[in-house]
Amino acid sequence: MNTLEGTMKTQVLVALLAVAISGCAAVWGGAHNIVSANDNGIVIQYDTALTSSVRTAALAREHCKKMGKTAEPTSAEMPGLLLGIVEETYTCVAPASSSGSR
Repeated sequence: MNTLEGTMKTQVLVALLAVAISGCAAVWGGAHNIVSANDNGIVIQYDTALTSSVRTAALAREHCKKMGKTAEPTSAEMPGLLLGIVEETYTCVAPASSSGSR
């Protein structure tokens, strides 16, 4: 194999890899995807190349706040073979009563 063939194969491989990596964000139309959300919690998948767990925690807090609850993280994992994708689960919990005895 000559140098030109090797260079072309490398360029094709890099292009295919770039398309594969960006595919998840393109499908979602953004950096994250809300898999499910209800009164009890929220499940968010995100592309680590485009956002972080700090942003997903903020999304979870906003979601749970609508129900008068707070968001507590319950799990974080990489689902399947989706490289660079993390799925975080948060539970919406009623805030503890602050009425202490005096």
